[in-house]
Amino acid sequence: MRTPVTIITGFLGAGKTTLLNQIIAQKNDTRFAIIENEIGAVNLDSEFIIGANEEIFKITDGCLCCTLNVELSRLLAELIRRKSEFDHLIIETTGIADPAGVASVFVSNLNVQEHFELDSIICLVDSFHIEDLLKNKETEAARQISFADVLVFNKSDLLDSETLENLQNRFKI
Repeated sequence: MRTPVTIITGFLGAGKTTLLNQIIAQKNDTRFAIIENEIGAVNLDSEFIIGANEEIFKITDGCLCCTLNVELSRLLAELIRRKSEFDHLIIETTGIADPAGVASVFVSNLNVQEHFELDSIICLVDSFHIEDLLKNKETEAARQISFADVLVFNKSDLLDSETLENLQNRFKI
């Protein structure tokens, strides 16, 4: 049986770690392995992840989608050896990651493909700042949204009714 993998992506400050904590809290009978990626040399978000049953693997000082892709493959090989220790793998990308680069490891590496199943790519969208982030359609935020199979709109309570309606029409939500 292949282990399900969920990739959580979204621009900086969109609420990725908060969503991760909610998933862990709601599925307290599931043992998670978590790969946490931060662009800086120090991984700050891992300090905010709650849960006693989770093992957190930190990849810092680079982005999983490009410069650390080899590191991700190495870590996945290690997780294959430890497969009996967890039921679900969650990867939280850095805020500037292109999820296509991370997902490609799960379709291009036959050993990884044999042991893991990419079940979803969830993109957290900061409703308050999304219009500014999407002014240039070639931004990381645009790629994150276009590649996700699930969009979670966060901070919509900060919007006035007209802006919220425009957002709903734009994304058909």
